[in-house]
Amino acid sequence: MEFRQIEKETGIQTVKMKDIRSATGPDRDQWRLAMQAEVDSLRDTGSFEVVSQTDAKRIKYADILPMKLVTGIKHDAATGQTKKKVRAVVCGNFQPEQENEELYTANADITSVRAVLAAAANQRMNIKVFDVKTAFLNASLPDSFEAVHVRPPQ
Repeated sequence: MEFRQIEKETGIQTVKMKDIRSATGPDRDQWRLAMQAEVDSLRDTGSFEVVSQTDAKRIKYADILPMKLVTGIKHDAATGQTKKKVRAVVCGNFQPEQENEELYTANADITSVRAVLAAAANQRMNIKVFDVKTAFLNASLPDSFEAVHVRPPQ
């Protein structure tokens, strides 16, 4: 119940791929443009290289990570308009762990988030959320970072 409320407040409504595949006319064109914008964004940041068929044959199938599309419609309460949103994501949970692997993501634990929200509510403060487009893709990686092979979504 809480998730649905947050979803309505942020204005994002998820859309299933089967619904997108069955879309027609201008609706289908809007989805195609949203998907193209995501591909262009990945290309513009230099996030991927296309591997030749010869090189692809040398890669074990199990080492190729799947990708999927996350799709939704964002409602802008101020303008009353909607926008199709598409993000391509790599299913990193399929990547095997390496020896001595250290993973770190700067995420706040849920207890800290709840404490901040409780304090803000108690003092009647406003809380805002913002998104930086392709934030992770704009970060530079160390030269020692291993190549990740992915299979684009259907």
